[in-house]
Amino acid sequence: MSRLQDRVIIVTGGAQGIGRAYCEGLVAGGASVIVADIDGKRAEALAVQLREGGAKALAVPTDVTREDATEQMARLTVERFGRIDGLINNAAMYQRPAVSRARFEEISVDEWDRVTAVNLRGTFLATKAGASSASSTSTSTWWRPARRRASRTSRRRRWGSTSRRPRPAA
Repeated sequence: MSRLQDRVIIVTGGAQGIGRAYCEGLVAGGASVIVADIDGKRAEALAVQLREGGAKALAVPTDVTREDATEQMARLTVERFGRIDGLINNAAMYQRPAVSRARFEEISVDEWDRVTAVNLRGTFLATKAGASSASSTSTSTWWRPARRRASRTSRRRRWGSTSRRPRPAA
């Protein structure tokens, strides 16, 4: 049995390119896939193709730069599959014609804002929406970093071999 068996995974930018390959690989491993993409028609076409192959797939048109769209993505996932186990933040702008190949000082502020909105803000919003929904529905902990408590030994290493903190220089 695959580690992906029966997992519910969202792939942003999942309708084409690397995102499509992620979706195909995930379903091959037994996961249910949410194809979240700004191009709703391509997302639906891929979801139909995956379902015809026996997979569980849902297309959700999603503009990751909009908070309401990422919240809807997470909500529809939970409504359909009952939980969210993982998220692949694949949506990005990096190639022609989406991004010009101009010299840095020639890039317009509007273009810069669009790239950062998709690549940075989109990652934040998708993760935030997924984490909010997953925290109450999933047994996975994909959205939370593990908390580590410093052991007494590691505190000693940090401060030296004594139990006292170093004194400030006079």
